[in-house]
Amino acid sequence: MAPGRYLLKWTLFVRFALFWDFFDLSMAGVLLGLWLHSGASSAGLNAAFISVTALGMLVGNIAAAAFVDRVGRKTTLLWALSLVAVSSLLSAILPFSMAALIALRFVCGLGMGSMPVPATLLLVEVTPATARASWTFWSSLVGQAGLFASAVAAYLLLPTYSWRWMFAIPGISCLLLLILSRAMPESPRWLAGKGRDAEADAIVTKFEGDKRGVISSDRQTVLAPPAIVDDSNPPRFKYAKRLVVACLILIAANAGTYLFMQWLPTILLAAQIDLSNSLIYNLVIVSGTLLAGIAGGLIGDRVGRRKMIIISSILGFCSAASFISLINYSSALGMGAGFFLLAILTYLGTVGFLYTSEIFPTRIRGACLGVATSTFRVCNVVLPLVVVALTPIGIGYAVTGTIAVLLVAVAFAASTIRIETAGIPLDTHAR
Repeated sequence: MAPGRYLLKWTLFVRFALFWDFFDLSMAGVLLGLWLHSGASSAGLNAAFISVTALGMLVGNIAAAAFVDRVGRKTTLLWALSLVAVSSLLSAILPFSMAALIALRFVCGLGMGSMPVPATLLLVEVTPATARASWTFWSSLVGQAGLFASAVAAYLLLPTYSWRWMFAIPGISCLLLLILSRAMPESPRWLAGKGRDAEADAIVTKFEGDKRGVISSDRQTVLAPPAIVDDSNPPRFKYAKRLVVACLILIAANAGTYLFMQWLPTILLAAQIDLSNSLIYNLVIVSGTLLAGIAGGLIGDRVGRRKMIIISSILGFCSAASFISLINYSSALGMGAGFFLLAILTYLGTVGFLYTSEIFPTRIRGACLGVATSTFRVCNVVLPLVVVALTPIGIGYAVTGTIAVLLVAVAFAASTIRIETAGIPLDTHAR
């Protein structure tokens, strides 16, 4: 069923916030490769830049986990946008200094790390079970297009114009989103959970007033009663296994994506591909993120989440294990392997966020999603340093080998949990 106008506006606001989150994530790898190639930076400074960004994202993620269930999804998202806007604009206008850029990158990381949790909840909590996966994946194309747009911007701007535009573009755009945020409502499910039923009902009524809306036929999706939890089985134990599995899934998908995106331009340069061609290869490989959204939109509600997590992990392992050998043998084959690896990691990341949001009740959903995302943020801090330590075996083998190990772990973890959430209303597994 086609989305209604109100849901479409709601979704576009959230996804455009994530669009610039993805844009910023992708552009960092390109700029680091450029600075390293020009001698303005070094492998050590690049690793510090990546790790400090990841540290900021970790702190932001922890803050989001602590506040998203208390102050609301919208408020948390707006604070995140503010941090990204200010830090990006300062990076664009201040004189070049790796020390200053690294410091500002920490602030930007705070904002980027705070975005995914409230953004995911704002979408999941208003979409009915029968369309949750397909709508999440189709709409994710907007956010994931940020990776592709960043690669396009780098290809068009860097050879001729200043790298500062790569910071100015997301900074200005996030400011515009803040201005438009006045029309963005809070999650009605969160409002209902806080006893603010009148406000929640008013928002749901707007959805119901849109005759084409997917939510209008499923009011319970948004305003379901709180789940009844068995007090003899405390939540910290009842949901412990689910949380461990969720952490492993998000570590493999998101830490793997972060690692691959940050080091990809450097890997291409190390493979004796010149800067101009490496930008083209980067653009082709990053376009794999769009394939993930299309594939998820087509099969998201037809195939179980758990099954697709296992299949994606196995396919991703094959792509990661073959990437370096293929790119050294043939640029075309290497680009193909990189394209599918990033597509699979992106798909796994989206379905992982969705699955994690579905297996916990509303009252602790934000906190559990925040804990799970914080674990892969920790890995984002540590893994770049691990890669630098493993550079004697080759930077490419260090990166893809780490990703392959993570994907094996997630395939095993997903096989140990028996919860399927496809087509099932939120909070069902908490009753």
